Amino acid sequence: MEIIKYLPCHQPFLSRLLLKTVSGEQQLGYPRLHSLGELEKEYAEYPDSSMASSVYILTHNADPVGVMGLLRDGSYSVLWGPVTLQSIYYKTAIRLSILFAKEIIPKEFHVFVHNLNIEYSTELEKLGGKLRSIQHVMRFDWLKNMPPPLDFAYIAYLSSGQLAEFQNLLDDTINLLKEGFPQVDNTHDLMEELLSSKCNFELYIFNKRVLGVLIANENFANEVRIEYLAVSKSHRRLGIATKLLQYLLQKVYETHGFCNVNLTHDNDNSIAHSVYLKNGFFDETIYKEFIISC
Repeated sequence: MEIIKYLPCHQPFLSRLLLKTVSGEQQLGYPRLHSLGELEKEYAEYPDSSMASSVYILTHNADPVGVMGLLRDGSYSVLWGPVTLQSIYYKTAIRLSILFAKEIIPKEFHVFVHNLNIEYSTELEKLGGKLRSIQHVMRFDWLKNMPPPLDFAYIAYLSSGQLAEFQNLLDDTINLLKEGFPQVDNTHDLMEELLSSKCNFELYIFNKRVLGVLIANENFANEVRIEYLAVSKSHRRLGIATKLLQYLLQKVYETHGFCNVNLTHDNDNSIAHSVYLKNGFFDETIYKEFIISC
């Protein structure tokens, strides 16, 4: 089996392969790539890679049998795939893709594998992959749930630019993120990234204090992504997280209609999982994140 660069003539072949992930024949983790259009959109979000430079075709006797790719943003790299035409090529394609990535990526790369994909996980561990986390990708079910009309008098919905104008609200939000996500190395850097990404900030304010925050990214073409949800430790279990979620869903429906609303959270966060389930979200995918050193 050999690896060659992806060319425009491979588009029909690539579209056919990605349909195999939709049918469940081959389970990818994340990114969730269901079509050529979704793949092109994913590459548009990674400035240091492109379809032409970072997608590769796997061949056997010069015939295309699979595909794999790399997504790069600075020092952060992700290997996606492989997806193969037939299952007999899959195990070899996994090993070849990992070894190929190790040769051309200088430091380390991430691989996101569907939780049920035992074959891929086994090969990763054999080649030095270290399990970093298990993540739930959840999606709101519009068909079964609609947020009820509630009184949201305590909630302010601010753009990045608006939040930056209120230093006290900004400081409270940073402290909430620091309290809710202690694994984040530098919360101030995280906030700068969220502001530069032009996320929207939904704040639950009572007595001039921010007691809860939901951060949503609405800059994608067909989806709204919940990036972070945090509530002050002293005010948890009072329904603040539910109010923030329901307010966001009402805003999304008013602005975008039945838009795809999704989020990702760590497997260890059972409290967050129960809150999302209670508010109409369901597990779309559970994936394992591996890191491989080069």
